[in-house]
Amino acid sequence: MPLAYKSGVRLHRRTLALSHMENCALATQSDLGYPTVLVVTSINDGRHMEGSKHGTDEAMDWRTKGPLANTMQSRARKLRFRKRFAQILGDRFTVILEGTGKPSEHLHSQVKKGERYP
Repeated sequence: MPLAYKSGVRLHRRTLALSHMENCALATQSDLGYPTVLVVTSINDGRHMEGSKHGTDEAMDWRTKGPLANTMQSRARKLRFRKRFAQILGDRFTVILEGTGKPSEHLHSQVKKGERYP
């Protein structure tokens, strides 16, 4: 199952944390069988809160809405994906469903505040 990056996604450096999140997202996709295409919508680009892990290439945003193949469809499926993704990532990471129901809705994954990876 493929992994894609939305046009304009930028990162300053490929960190081990980013690689771990990508691998764990792909494992989650394989376990659950959806979405058909995993789409990263943001790494170190766009507007993020001051002190955000996006600024240190330790956070990723993932599409939950949009074209059918790239979406997780129902809220239950989004929450199931979030839970499984967090389990696979491990204790040093967090996964949050942000902007629920809004056009900007997405899953946000990051190294937990106060933690380092590896």
